[in-house]
Amino acid sequence: MIKKIIKKTILPLISLALFIVAACDRTNYNHIESNLSGTYVNQQIKGQGDVTSHFVAGDIVDGGTVILEQKNSMLKITYDRKNGHKQQDTYDLNSNKFAWHNGSLMYEKKEKPVGGILPGYAVQTRKAKLYKDQNGNLVPESSFTEKGLMLFIIPFMDSYKNTLILKKDES
Repeated sequence: MIKKIIKKTILPLISLALFIVAACDRTNYNHIESNLSGTYVNQQIKGQGDVTSHFVAGDIVDGGTVILEQKNSMLKITYDRKNGHKQQDTYDLNSNKFAWHNGSLMYEKKEKPVGGILPGYAVQTRKAKLYKDQNGNLVPESSFTEKGLMLFIIPFMDSYKNTLILKKDES
């Protein structure tokens, strides 16, 4: 009797659980991680695109260096800001806002805007992609999109994109 219960209910449940775990585990291997560590130089006066980058490169001194240190799941970024202060940011790459896709580090954050001219509803999305090009240069791409309804009836969308190339420091 106990053998029948085990065969008919418990073993299929265990098999299903193992199948689900194996399937979930397999999806993680499709994400190619890349080590972004290095020292890079901002040689561009302005990035390509609509606005300055919202991720890494937005306030870097022209000709200034950017140092990335990636250890395990932490990414530390150090650079000199245009106001003369040194900036150091640390990111936990295990956060659900970050994901690896084909060697690029992807970031996405949705937030509700604060304030506004007219009443209504809006959602802002900030996205960033950080990767090394074939020459070893660091390429931060960023975008900002705001979608919503002005006065709760008139649809609108505002969007900006930017790409910057930080040259690999050869010294």
